[in-house]
Amino acid sequence: MIAPNCSIVGVTHEFSQQGVSNIDVFNEITIQHGVWIGAGCIILPGVTIGPCSVIGAGSVVKKNIPPFHIYLGTPSNFRLEKLKDWCKRV
Repeated sequence: MIAPNCSIVGVTHEFSQQGVSNIDVFNEITIQHGVWIGAGCIILPGVTIGPCSVIGAGSVVKKNIPPFHIYLGTPSNFRLEKLKDWCKRV
């Protein structure tokens, strides 16, 4: 489930000492089964969100999220684990 006003950004640009190139670099984003993404989240390139995880509203996700985790904040931080029982109901 993905709430309103989320940005799932699968493209970036190469960065170097000379600056930012105009060449697009595509990095796949994987959102696995049973994931809930709160309103206004930003999911950055190359991220995998593990099954049955929850991303809190307004979070910026810039690294992989393991299964069964709640992730909150900007940038996001792990807050809770142990969602396995909840996921069985999804």
